[in-house]
Amino acid sequence: MKSDKTIESHPSWLADGLELRCLTPQDRAKHKAMSDVIYEAKRQGIRYMLATAHPDNIASNTSLQQLGYKIIKEFTRAGKRRNLLVMDLKEE
Repeated sequence: MKSDKTIESHPSWLADGLELRCLTPQDRAKHKAMSDVIYEAKRQGIRYMLATAHPDNIASNTSLQQLGYKIIKEFTRAGKRRNLLVMDLKEE
């Protein structure tokens, strides 16, 4: 799923889908915000949330896993390696 929407710029993103990007150490401060996003997704009946992170980006992968995402597979997009992480909100 490709999306240029971000949480900050498009509050109705849940209806459209979102690709979560955790790129910098400053993004770790968004952990609480992401918990709020997960709560809202559950409230709206969303079943799955998807995220991608570079396999070597330990901070992003760890943060996403702490939120409840599971690494499903590694793939290549635009010539760059990515982990696909999925959270099943019905399991939470």
